[in-house]
Amino acid sequence: MFHLKEKFIKVTKFRIGAAVAVIAGMACTITASAVANQPVKAQQRVSGVDVSITADGETLPYTLKEGTVEEALRQAEIYVSQDDLVYPPQDAQIQDGDHITVTRIYYTQETDIGAIPYEEVEIENSAMAKGRTVVSTRGVEGSGVTTYQVKHVDGVEVSREMVSQQVVREPVDQVITKGTKEEKAAPSAAKKTAVTSSSAVKTVSALSPSQPVQLDKNGDPVSYKKLITGKATAYTASEGARTATGKLAQTGYVAVNPKQIPYGSRLYIKTPDGKVIYGYAVAEDTGGFAKKGRVTVDLYFDTYEECIQFGLRSVEIYVL
Repeated sequence: MFHLKEKFIKVTKFRIGAAVAVIAGMACTITASAVANQPVKAQQRVSGVDVSITADGETLPYTLKEGTVEEALRQAEIYVSQDDLVYPPQDAQIQDGDHITVTRIYYTQETDIGAIPYEEVEIENSAMAKGRTVVSTRGVEGSGVTTYQVKHVDGVEVSREMVSQQVVREPVDQVITKGTKEEKAAPSAAKKTAVTSSSAVKTVSALSPSQPVQLDKNGDPVSYKKLITGKATAYTASEGARTATGKLAQTGYVAVNPKQIPYGSRLYIKTPDGKVIYGYAVAEDTGGFAKKGRVTVDLYFDTYEECIQFGLRSVEIYVL
């Protein structure tokens, strides 16, 4: 049994084969037979290839075993899909200093709900004056669902391709009616002889021109700028009513489409058979009929009964 004089214990190794332990001033020789005379193995160096890999927005260095690019990516635990682009090719052998790039490519589907434009169709109307056009049917856009396949490269959209389109609501064509009826050319004064004037003819209109309108034997004006033929209706209004131009409504002030006959135009109006001579008139009003295009002029009468009696008739409108 040893009696220790100090609590400190020191062990000094001199060689692999033996050791001397100094314990409390006493020396003991310990022989390490288990490790004596064993050869020391030299440390072996692990060989590898230094490369860098760019993928998913970052570039990192790697020391990898020799092999192909595909094997290098597997060692680096970088997954590659069949759509991804790898450079150099995955079957190429890696070498020191190589830089491998993985470009991520993926596809998504997107759905867009949008408008389908309407088409414009033109039809001809022989009863409408040539050069005149009217929108008979307003176009209405349709709607549909379109599906696209979108290609992304490293998170950025680079292209899209339509794969399907489904119509939810069919568009309505816009129909435009074009007039083809040729208007009568204004004859020269030499071919007509004035036999009377508007002042000598009984007319519906209470207006009088500054100079009487000269009329031929058929009751048609001898001199005018243009002749317009079309349909006429009749209307009346309560006392004190005003026209679109602000005038007090009265016989002689007629309603027109101002795009065809401008406000303020001086007119002489009669039926072709001469049964109704409305007489001298001025374009001072308009109405909903103008948008429909089936009526050319709306004539003002004093009473509702007169309007009913007139009804709908063909008229000749001489623009003075």
